[in-house]
Amino acid sequence: MGQAGSTLDTRSRSCGWLNLGTHAEDPLENLLKPRKRTASILVAPEKSTRSHAASLPRQARARRVSSWRESTPEHGLGILVHGCHLEADGWHSIVWGEPPNQLGRLPHAALMAWEERASLVTVCFGTGASQTSEGELEGAYTLRFMYEHFAQLANFPVFAEEGVRLDELEALLRRVAVAELVSQNTVEEVREGLTTFSLGGCKRAVLVSSPTHLPRCLACAANLIEREPELWHGSLWASPADTSYQDYSAGDVVVVEPPHRGDRNKELDALPFHTMVKRSFKVAGPARATFLARFDELLTEFGA
Repeated sequence: MGQAGSTLDTRSRSCGWLNLGTHAEDPLENLLKPRKRTASILVAPEKSTRSHAASLPRQARARRVSSWRESTPEHGLGILVHGCHLEADGWHSIVWGEPPNQLGRLPHAALMAWEERASLVTVCFGTGASQTSEGELEGAYTLRFMYEHFAQLANFPVFAEEGVRLDELEALLRRVAVAELVSQNTVEEVREGLTTFSLGGCKRAVLVSSPTHLPRCLACAANLIEREPELWHGSLWASPADTSYQDYSAGDVVVVEPPHRGDRNKELDALPFHTMVKRSFKVAGPARATFLARFDELLTEFGA
């Protein structure tokens, strides 16, 4: 990609990269209030520390999580900036954000890269799932878009408030950022990212995406690590950007868990709703419109 950054196929090269974000519950309120540092949530601790962390008192565990930025440089960090389909509604808002205070995925990741520059190993921009009319793949286009608009990061006051020197930040990202062009979906994107982080010696991985996408990213990552335990041995973090899918917010995301509460009606376990939801995605083509219409009628019939 020349000056726009490096492209990465993790099947042939041993490097790794990643991304960052925060989000407010009220988008309008967030436009009006000052921006804070990027925030991250610990999803899974490093494997060697998990049993010890679980035995710590609540306050000690909280300190352990809140002090993650104080990790020594040898605990290398990889940031995975999840891609956004290039034809998505509101792509610019999702990926770039809404100045002055709503950072999209790219500014959020860039700010995190600056904050974590002492331990940053790589930043990976996915994916290969969509492309421009000229054939440029999603990850490459997204990375190039960031560099071409880099000076506009100054439109987000938080960069000045945090003392970010944009010329130094750009130089840093040009050294460590890569476009991952292999993956075709979120599961593959997480696998490629964690693989490159492992090969690059990272001990911490941060997933950066929109609040409306990040829960699924986490589910994909947790499922992968469960099924492929050798894929990743470090800690896993999640950091939501400020902007979501067009006209939606984090409150529109629905997570359907398997039945587990002790006070549930266990007779309903024979009709597992979470499995039905998964099955519903197999209804495709023209039949899907009919299915959804009938489902809506059923919900109305039962007063939902």
